[in-house]
Amino acid sequence: FLPRIITIICIIIATHIIKKITLNFLQTTFTKANIDPMIKELLYNTTSWFLYATGLILILENIGIHAGPLVSTFGTTGLTIGLAVKDIVSNIAAGILILIYQPFSKDDYIQIKDFEGFVKSINIRHTKLEKDGFIIIIPNNILYSGVVAIKKTN
Repeated sequence: FLPRIITIICIIIATHIIKKITLNFLQTTFTKANIDPMIKELLYNTTSWFLYATGLILILENIGIHAGPLVSTFGTTGLTIGLAVKDIVSNIAAGILILIYQPFSKDDYIQIKDFEGFVKSINIRHTKLEKDGFIIIIPNNILYSGVVAIKKTN
């Protein structure tokens, strides 16, 4: 019994150390690459959750609980949820690409389909435009997949 407890403690410590090393590496890489803060946060959180999940699977296997069926169940559940929220995921993916490639920025004047205005904010799910006192919220997947006319304000 004692060797299992020692192994579990070692797994927890190793997971924590690997997480710190990985996040430090990502921070150094992102700083050099000038990555948008929202994307940094998304990748930090995703990496942390992945490493914690891996540590949990190792702990479960160590105490005799076979994690294969559990991982399979989580995978199936994740797929089901992913299909249910595909529009949200599509907006987030487009938002990440817009933030990385920056085809337009705040205060640029853009036109997409029947909408146009000055860009007031860009976030991970949508972009806000303003024209004639109206705020127009456009989902990022529409912006990323459509033809956008951009007038840069520099």
